[in-house]
Amino acid sequence: MKGICGINNCKSCNNKCLNHFFKPEEIEVFENGETKQIKYKKGETIVKQGTFASHILFLIEGLVKIVIESSDSRVAILQLASSGSFICLSALYIDDYFPFTVVALKDCDVCLIKRDVFKQQSLKNLKATEFVLHFYSNECQYLYKRMSVLGTRNNHGKLAETLLYLSKEEFRNEKVSKFLTRNDIAELASISLESANKILNELKNDLIISIKRWVLKIHFFHFPISQIRTRLNLC
Repeated sequence: MKGICGINNCKSCNNKCLNHFFKPEEIEVFENGETKQIKYKKGETIVKQGTFASHILFLIEGLVKIVIESSDSRVAILQLASSGSFICLSALYIDDYFPFTVVALKDCDVCLIKRDVFKQQSLKNLKATEFVLHFYSNECQYLYKRMSVLGTRNNHGKLAETLLYLSKEEFRNEKVSKFLTRNDIAELASISLESANKILNELKNDLIISIKRWVLKIHFFHFPISQIRTRLNLC
């Protein structure tokens, strides 16, 4: 961890993570040491699975991977989160422990907000409550789709869905492939590294992707949609 930037002044903060739904007088509650801004270096663990969930996190700047660790030390990347994202809201009402590990894929600037304070204030504020419900709905939708992919697709289909996921605008803006190893891509697709390497080479030979200087590019625009879906085994 590089260092603590200090206690935030939420009213004058340019990040506006709380200003989206809390009124100025409500934000005063967060002014008394309830938030803190911290910088993390690439590769550092921001949250460890199983530790006490005392804070929720807002990713001011950076890119992280959210990881599930099993009891036998196996690892699966659940999803990625980019700048401007709330992290750990899933631990707001359910558990007193973080259900996953969060690791910085590049240098990150994170705002820590005390969980109990955010919870109390959100219960009094309709916009904040709607935001949390919307967050949970999106998470459920994503997890349902991910479970369907893992349960019904072969390795080609799993990796194809992963590449489509990485092609989302928020990740393209972050140039996410620069910060992911092939092992990260395999863990995100829930397949072995050997299978991921084999399929990536096939897609590279088919000109669907290119890999140059550790940057992976997806060239969907070269093919009609029907052909892309056939080549990626998504039909």
